Amino acid sequence: MKSLLSVLIAGAFAVVSVNTFAASHAGAKDVTTKSGEAAKAKDGTAVKTKEMKDKPKNPAPKIEKKAKKEKPKGAEMKTKTGDAVKTK
Repeated sequence: MKSLLSVLIAGAFAVVSVNTFAASHAGAKDVTTKSGEAAKAKDGTAVKTKEMKDKPKNPAPKIEKKAKKEKPKGAEMKTKTGDAVKTK
């Protein structure tokens, strides 16, 4: 029973070690703050980001913008006597 527990603990440690090694060598970059210092997580470990993927294989087609429609000018305004309005 003691040897089984030892094997399980050793296996768990190996899995964690392999994951950490893979993350550190998978193209992850250190994250820095504006002052240039390394950003840290709540637990004090350094924060890393993944590398960006290459350009997409099928980029989205560009959509052409429609021309703006001119608004029709309002009707000519007249006063009660029929004269043209001098100011609006």
